[in-house]
Amino acid sequence: MSFRGLCDFRDEPARLEVDYMHALQCVLDVSFLEGNIKYLSEEDWINVKALLNSFLELCDVYQVSRVFMRVEDGKVNFGIMIRFEDVPELHYITVDLT
Repeated sequence: MSFRGLCDFRDEPARLEVDYMHALQCVLDVSFLEGNIKYLSEEDWINVKALLNSFLELCDVYQVSRVFMRVEDGKVNFGIMIRFEDVPELHYITVDLT
């Protein structure tokens, strides 16, 4: 599923169009893990959906339109890069598929 497809289940209408970009690596001096969740069964989906909705709300707050996706060791990381007080920051979530 693409990140664009994730916007289809949002509880509220999206204010911004969000595109995703596949990233090989995201390295910044400041990074924030906004959430980490396992997605192993259909029963996990409700919690995964809540985390994804929360992350999309963060995209709206920072008015970003690009989400970076990185897959590594059975985990999918979705992140956004922002600049706050001239400091670049990475905010991301991890969905563990293993």
